[in-house]
Amino acid sequence: MKGKKGISPLIATVLIIGFTIVLAALVLQWGGDLFKGVQTDTAKTSEFKIACATKLVGLELAAESGDDGLVLMMDNKNDYDSLVGARYRLYDENNAMIGGDEVIEEGGIGPFEVVYLLLEVPEGVSGTVGVFPIILVKGEQKTCESELRVAIE
Repeated sequence: MKGKKGISPLIATVLIIGFTIVLAALVLQWGGDLFKGVQTDTAKTSEFKIACATKLVGLELAAESGDDGLVLMMDNKNDYDSLVGARYRLYDENNAMIGGDEVIEEGGIGPFEVVYLLLEVPEGVSGTVGVFPIILVKGEQKTCESELRVAIE
């Protein structure tokens, strides 16, 4: 081992500083990408929640039991054009859920438009229908979290 020389302290210091700078750059790059992803997701979520809270205020519903099933009337009283359908739940007189499904209207439900959706339900069902509107936000269908209830007539 005698006679062998190590690297000089100056070179060692330069190497340590170089490794530190490269490592810091990698961490900053990773953190920046992570922040951009979180920011994009938060923007989408907030836009969706704002649309559900404000744009669907004028949505009126009516449900009527008929020979072919249950007819759900959706009246879009706003100029909101991204309403595409609804998820629904059926409740009996005791508010126990007895069924549910999803109904999508071809072409969506336009501004100030009234549509009638035929729901497949068990015969003789009475009680209420809970409706979760499905809207289109930046090309993605999303279901609103707040349920609108209407009595079956």
